[in-house]
Amino acid sequence: MIKSLMILCLATCAGLKVHARPPGTIRLFSGNDSIPALGTPASQRQQVMAVVVDSLNKRPRAAVENAKNTLSLNRVGAIPALNGLNDTVKKELFSYVARSYSASKAAAFAKGMTVLKDTAVLNDFFTAKLRGFYALSRQNLPGNSLALPAGIKNKFKGAGAEVSYGDTSHAISGWWNRLNISDEISVGSIPFAFDYVNVSGYNNFSSDLNDRHLGKMSFDKRAYLDKLDQHIKEHYDLNKYFLEDIDFRSNMQSFLDQRLDHIRTKSESFLEGREREWLQLVNPGQLMNLDSNQLKNVLLEKSGLSVTDAEAFQKRKQDLIASISNDAYDDSARSQLRNELARFEALESYYKGVLKIKQDIGKGGLDASKLLNSQHDVKSRMQEWMGDKNNTPQLAKELLPLGIMQKVMLRVKNLDLGNIVANASKGSVADLFMTGVSGSALHNNKFAMTTIGQRNDIGVRHTGLTSSISTPTYNLQSARMGIGDIDKQHTHVSLLNANTKSTSRNGFDMAALSQNLFVGSISKMLELGKYGTLEAELSKSNNQFSNMMSGTVEQSAAPKAAIAGLLDNVWTTLSAGVRYAGEVKEWNMTQGAYFNYAGLGHSNPGNPSGTRGSLQYGLNLRRSWQKNKAAVMFRTDVRDIDRSALSGGSKWKNLQLTLDGRYRFSRRLTMNLRLNQASMNESEAGVRTNVFLNRKVTVTSQANGRFGELMQSNVFMAGLQQMEYLAVQSPVKSTLLNLNMMQSLSLGSGIISFNTFLSHDLSGNMAYGNMLTSDAGYNYNLWKVFSCGSAITFLDTNDMARQIGLRQSLGARLLKKWSLNVFLDARKDLIRSSNNFLYGNFKTEMTLHYSLN
Repeated sequence: MIKSLMILCLATCAGLKVHARPPGTIRLFSGNDSIPALGTPASQRQQVMAVVVDSLNKRPRAAVENAKNTLSLNRVGAIPALNGLNDTVKKELFSYVARSYSASKAAAFAKGMTVLKDTAVLNDFFTAKLRGFYALSRQNLPGNSLALPAGIKNKFKGAGAEVSYGDTSHAISGWWNRLNISDEISVGSIPFAFDYVNVSGYNNFSSDLNDRHLGKMSFDKRAYLDKLDQHIKEHYDLNKYFLEDIDFRSNMQSFLDQRLDHIRTKSESFLEGREREWLQLVNPGQLMNLDSNQLKNVLLEKSGLSVTDAEAFQKRKQDLIASISNDAYDDSARSQLRNELARFEALESYYKGVLKIKQDIGKGGLDASKLLNSQHDVKSRMQEWMGDKNNTPQLAKELLPLGIMQKVMLRVKNLDLGNIVANASKGSVADLFMTGVSGSALHNNKFAMTTIGQRNDIGVRHTGLTSSISTPTYNLQSARMGIGDIDKQHTHVSLLNANTKSTSRNGFDMAALSQNLFVGSISKMLELGKYGTLEAELSKSNNQFSNMMSGTVEQSAAPKAAIAGLLDNVWTTLSAGVRYAGEVKEWNMTQGAYFNYAGLGHSNPGNPSGTRGSLQYGLNLRRSWQKNKAAVMFRTDVRDIDRSALSGGSKWKNLQLTLDGRYRFSRRLTMNLRLNQASMNESEAGVRTNVFLNRKVTVTSQANGRFGELMQSNVFMAGLQQMEYLAVQSPVKSTLLNLNMMQSLSLGSGIISFNTFLSHDLSGNMAYGNMLTSDAGYNYNLWKVFSCGSAITFLDTNDMARQIGLRQSLGARLLKKWSLNVFLDARKDLIRSSNNFLYGNFKTEMTLHYSLN
């Protein structure tokens, strides 16, 4: 038994410690149980379940007469997992098994029990179910359903309406209205979020109503996992499911007490008075923590027999035996010698019994003290595992009778319908705003994603000129599948098919050439362990236009034939990208690099922001020192874009550089130095022309602390900016001095704030003009009801406008569900100029909010 108990401790403590957060699925018992935890041999699992069976037999019974029970005792036969369970507990277990399945599956299982002869399969099944039954809350035995709530439930999330009017000159404005509604509907405990937005109104150039309706329905995976997690915790004690309620140290001590009591009982009849105290020289704690030699010393040195080792003990015993046989002693003396010998033999029996227990504990080289002390670490790791919502699907499948759709939605990662944004990768769909449906699923590390709908670009600039060759509207379908999740190590293949569509919008009839586009891509991500991740993607596209002038049957099928020419013009229509991201913890450094190429003929309707005819690459590094007190970040991005399909040397060349350094002198003072540069050059026939340059150096300080008796915070930025760009008449070169300060000071229950920004041109060749803007204000509470802010403002823009004004804000929460916010900004012109209309003199906002929930 002592060996069994030690195996139990090893299986629970050592096993959990290793597999509390495994890289894959580890089985606790050899069956369908896939909860990561133990993974122990069969002999050890039997000892674990023996403790569970004993606990089930001892706990108070529940009435099972009216419990749903489709299994019968005589159908089960001899199953090792059920050994030791009394009939009442078995009835409750079978009731639980029936309730943990759907009705149809429970009936099928009950029928299969009558014909299934494979005892090993049944044993694995009941081993897994026995743990769930052991963890079941008492209030759920035996009649309450374990299924998720059925039916349809609605939870209104909120609604809002806005009305605005603007009459600023030279702006498209007028009356505009905005309505938004948010709702959540659960069907069979599967939640779906609904969002609707309507924007409508009249502008100054038309009397017609302009409106847009945007609506979206999304499967809320996070809310679904929350529902499952809450339902599991309502019906089960997860600490018991993972056997964490068993205190193995107490069980070990209790068992050792029983063994010690047994050997004491055998010996104490030969001892009298204080001599019986010898049998208390060793306790369970000493048995677990002392080695054999230390136990011998305790037993011999403190026994009171004047022997210090086993050899002296045996010599004294032999002397007693010899004295009893000596005729020189009378009967009375021999009786005393016999009693003394009996005490020696009693102590010897106790001595050997204690060492035998210690020997049993030490068999297999197990360190009981170290093993039991690791239980705290085991529990903390398992609590972390149970707190991770990504593990909820595993628990739900093991413990709840899920329906078909409930199981399917556990595999679904996302499902969106309506006006949606689809995202996968740059070679398939990326930041694609469309009207349609998009969804993805993951099961057994196999990933699948599909997107079907219509892409509608919002921009109207140049629509009348370019819509026929670069249509903003496509009907498209895409599919992606492969091994591994999309944001983890994977190998995926993506296919996309799109057809142009003529449309009419905002008064523009956009007739598009009939065109079919097909895109195929392969994506691969590798996890390099501590070295980071490496991701690569190869994409190829092909376009096929129909010849509307020929009128032949062959030409009428051309728009559907883009896939047939996918391998044509490989280099021109190819897109490839490689990205690396990693970390060197020993150096407190993170690093990344990327390389992207897209041929001039590459076209992917699923990636509206993709740039064709481009070569892009970059590097970013970040390192910190002195426990993050000092940090340096460097980043560079290079992008070359072809300007012409006829001239290979005609390009736009873009370069961006960022160097950022920070040092925290103390909790109250931090300094930052930042260098930014963005430039663009035009390359034509080997001649490079500077088109644009923006270079800026900025020093920032952040300080906080006390100013006298008041708390204060200050942020100060000083920057020198160099700008050069080509203008119509001549190049513009400007050097700007930028100063910005934000100061706050606590005063009573309020805060005084002062903000100022100055931009001054040092060269006299002004790109934007000089500007000074300042405000000083006080934020305070009024009558414990209103939160107010009052400020004085000033604006000066190099003789274009000069204004002084007042700004006032007020907010209040009324009657628990009502809230009111009012904002007022009034300014007075100090000079008159032709540009005054660009700067408003009066602005006010008012928001009244009522909470429906």
